[in-house]
Amino acid sequence: MTTLQEFNEFQANDKSANFSEKISILNKALAYLRFDGIDMRFSEGTQSKHGYSKTIAEENRAAALNSLKIYNYPGTILPQGTQPLPNEKR
Repeated sequence: MTTLQEFNEFQANDKSANFSEKISILNKALAYLRFDGIDMRFSEGTQSKHGYSKTIAEENRAAALNSLKIYNYPGTILPQGTQPLPNEKR
């Protein structure tokens, strides 16, 4: 089983008592890949010296999505709206 499969199949969310076990799946994979400086342990709030902050992740995701140019992604739904699929010439 791949790391992503194991992570996705693990039944937990950020409110579950066993959520840290789910995050440890990612930590093990990062350690295996020798990314020792990344710690995915869950921590609540915006001030997180180490680990995952849900608030910061949401802010980063919104900033990244809003920086995409919608015309470069036809047929997708981005926060700015939707870009229709181009008409194909036949």
